[in-house]
Amino acid sequence: MNSVIGENQMAFVRGRQIMDSFVVAEEIIHSWRKDKEGGLLVKLDFEKAYDSVDHSFLDFILEEMGFGARWHHWVNSCISTSSLSVLVNGSPSSEFSEERGLRQGDLLSPFLFNIVVECLSCCLSKAFELNMVRGAFVGKDKMHVSHLQFADDTVLFLEPKIEFLVNMRRILRCFEMASGLRINFHKSCVVNVGKKRQGEEFWAVVLKCKAASLLILYLGMPLGARSSTKVFWKSVVERIEKCLAPWKRKFLSKGGRLVLIKSVLSTIPIYYMSMFKVPSNAALVIEKCQRSFFWGDGVEKIKLHAIDWGTIVKGMGGWELYGADFRGISWLRNGGPSDSPFVKAVTGLFKEGSLSKRILEGGLKLVVGNGVRISFWSDIWCDTVTLQEKFPRVFALAIKKHGFISEFGSWVAWWFKHHGKGSPEPITTILENLKTYSAEVKLARPSVSMKWRPLQAVNLSFNVDGSVMGLSGKAGIGGVLRNSLGDVVCFFSAPVDEMEVSTVELMAIHKVCAMCASRSDFVGKNISIRSDSRSAVSWVNDKDFGNLRLWELIVDIRSLLFFFFSR
Repeated sequence: MNSVIGENQMAFVRGRQIMDSFVVAEEIIHSWRKDKEGGLLVKLDFEKAYDSVDHSFLDFILEEMGFGARWHHWVNSCISTSSLSVLVNGSPSSEFSEERGLRQGDLLSPFLFNIVVECLSCCLSKAFELNMVRGAFVGKDKMHVSHLQFADDTVLFLEPKIEFLVNMRRILRCFEMASGLRINFHKSCVVNVGKKRQGEEFWAVVLKCKAASLLILYLGMPLGARSSTKVFWKSVVERIEKCLAPWKRKFLSKGGRLVLIKSVLSTIPIYYMSMFKVPSNAALVIEKCQRSFFWGDGVEKIKLHAIDWGTIVKGMGGWELYGADFRGISWLRNGGPSDSPFVKAVTGLFKEGSLSKRILEGGLKLVVGNGVRISFWSDIWCDTVTLQEKFPRVFALAIKKHGFISEFGSWVAWWFKHHGKGSPEPITTILENLKTYSAEVKLARPSVSMKWRPLQAVNLSFNVDGSVMGLSGKAGIGGVLRNSLGDVVCFFSAPVDEMEVSTVELMAIHKVCAMCASRSDFVGKNISIRSDSRSAVSWVNDKDFGNLRLWELIVDIRSLLFFFFSR
């Protein structure tokens, strides 16, 4: 699914999470509030989304994405073999087959729906290229985001201009007519974020939908609310109070009340706690609800509490009823990697994730693997303290004070290179320590011996590769041509425009194909083009499979290969 579904969709794709969409949406709202221009947020409501998908449109999208005839047959067998009948006055009518709709509960339906709405994503991306619409720019690298999708929950981000909003409505109307899906504009809403040049009512008239303001619910959480305020946690507290209603405790023993309190606290606020730290005022209200329900406190009468509540919430010696503040910290996102490029682009908004990371780091020692994520100076990986604290004078003399372990290479050689001004500490002591740490890392990271072996059945072998430098977006391609003896015949390297990794890999293959097609000395020779990207190789070789967004580049590569082999 990663190869056919764009980055804007977060549902049912490996490596993407439901909270990724909320993180990006919150970051966009945060940037719009600081921006002078602001922007428009449009939340769409699909009317009976799964029941309205046109089967012929789904078949057309599968064909355009490069799925073969076998895939078409499999999918059609899954969605069109069911039949229905209608009861009229208790008598069933004759059966008829379905022409639209995906069955609810079918494990295949969510993936097929993702493929259908990917067409809308491609239309919006193309409209941005043609300057018909313009969304938001988020992150340090100003990544463009025009929409976010999680199944049928879709939000659009637009610059506050009438022509962009009108073009957006036209695109949505065309998508409705093609796919069979219906957008209920009476339930959809538009929010004006940032500078209030025109109110929500003005933009709602243009889009013919409802006007709304911030704190609208998206994926079950209010957008634009501050997590430290009572308003943000009001819905959570109300749901807990509803579940722990006073009438329920009349039919439960103290053991039953304890089980209910644990289940309520373990299910209701987890969704919020996974993203935000519970503020102290909300934690106190939740704790009060628990105490009142357990001991039987009423509005007018407070009963005697036999045990201090602080003892009850203890894990050891208590009843393991952890408080809301403690459980909230345990559920915070730990700042782990996400496959979504949008989440990688946004930084600095959610500090709660770094809070949980700091709590964990207080009791952990890092074990070095490849050394690409462990800081050489500031992380604890070779002792009980950091190298910066253990060797302060060496750190003061070091030229490179920031970097990961993998960037330093051989540390003994690094020491001789950078130690030239003298040090009050004995050099032998420091070198012995560095040798010890180097030996530890070598044991944790066994070296891999690699050797290039030429192919016997070809005259020339072209090894190509493409790479993107982190979040900066800088990309480049390169390749090396070797003969059957392993000797280098030629090589090339070139920078390319900012693009994703899969596109860069295809650009490297395209460059080699263009070189082979333009050189006459390659005519009649058996050339093998080799790439480490399995997806790029499969897209070029397999005629029945491809990537819709990269289809033009793939077709161009195939044309160059056909021209070369036909000479």
